[in-house]
Amino acid sequence: MCECLKEVDATLAQHNCRLSTAFQITGDMGVRMRLTLATEKLDKSKRKPAPVVTASFCPFCGKKAT
Repeated sequence: MCECLKEVDATLAQHNCRLSTAFQITGDMGVRMRLTLATEKLDKSKRKPAPVVTASFCPFCGKKAT
């Protein structure tokens, strides 16, 4: 697994922010951290919330998320 999230978060910490991440439970009950991508609803009148999207490849180096 790449170290991009840690490196980018260290840089963003200087600006009092960090990337949004989520923990995902795998089939063998392991836990991994995934980068989440921002989504928003197009039609605000619909009740269903916007989905959470996670990256399957690192957007910084291109390695597959494990």
